[in-house]
Parts: sequence; C-alpha cells; structure tokens
Amino acid sequence: MKKQNIRFALRIESQSPIVVSVVYVGQSSSGEGILLDLSRVGCRILGSEPIAAGETLSVRITPPTSEKPLVLQATVKWDKELEFGLAFKG
Repeated sequence: MKKQNIRFALRIESQSPIVVSVVYVGQSSSGEGILLDLSRVGCRILGSEPIAAGETLSVRITPPTSEKPLVLQATVKWDKELEFGLAFKG
C-alpha cells in the first residue's frame, strides 16, 4: 500500500485573487496600480507609470474591505518596467 504524503493537501475549492488598489506619489513621478505581494516589510506593485529604484514614495493602499486607506512611506528597492518592489519605512 502506498503511503500518503501528509505534507501536501488537495484543495478542492479554487482561490480567487483579491484586487487591492494602490496610489503612489514620489518627487518625480506618480501613478496607480495593483498590489501583487504584501509583507510586513514591503510589497510588490504593478503600476501605471514607471518608477526608479531609490525613489521615496507615499503609498496609499485601499483594502477591499475598508473605505479608509493605509498611507505609508516607502523606498523603491527595484524596478522592472511597470513592476517594482517597495520597502516600507518604519
């Protein structure tokens, strides 16, 4: 008899992505986008306008379950076309 692998579980229901809108404003550019990844120390955004690494941004994240946005200061750590990674200032 084959031993069942207990490290993995079969998911029957499908996952639905949650769209979280973001507005970002820096000294030389601004835009809006979608939050792709989020952690306690930073995030990854797909934006409407390119941003350069090293720029400081004010970021407004609006969760779908709240009308009140989170406003954070962040530094652009990397950029690739319209996608970029931010490190939150703490």
